[in-house]
Parts: sequence; structure tokens; C-alpha cells
Amino acid sequence: MLELDLLLMPFCQEQYPILSEQEQLAYRQLMHYEDTQLYSWLMGFTKPDVSDLCNPESYSDLYNIVTKIRHYAQRSADTVENQ
Repeated sequence: MLELDLLLMPFCQEQYPILSEQEQLAYRQLMHYEDTQLYSWLMGFTKPDVSDLCNPESYSDLYNIVTKIRHYAQRSADTVENQ
């Protein structure tokens, strides 16, 4: 899905290397979900639900990385808009 590529590629290139090991693991786990589900979470249409998760124990890590990606995308969009 092109929309996901536009959200995730810059984050992965610029932020992934500086994430903690736990956050990198959560990011890799995030990539196992369906594109439509990821898009909905990253756009804020829905929040990850424990029943949606492959590994419910990792809910807080997954939720945190989704939030981090959303904030990064918003900051990037704000920077482009202000130029």
C-alpha cells in the first residue's frame, strides 16, 4: 500500500536506527499485520486492540511504536507545510 510506504519508509530510514532494541522489535512485529489494519492504526482511525494482536503481551510496546510513528509523520507533515 503506497500510503503505508509514505508513512513508514522515512520513519524507518531516519528513526529506526536510533530506536531501542525493544522498540525495534515492536516495529518488526508491527510489520506482520495486514496493511489495512496498520493504516487504520497509523492514521488514528482505530487503536490497536488486544484482541487484534498476534502477541497480546506486547500490546504496550506495539501501541507505543504506533504512537511514535504517528507523531513522527505529523511532525514531518508540519515541517513540509511550514516551508
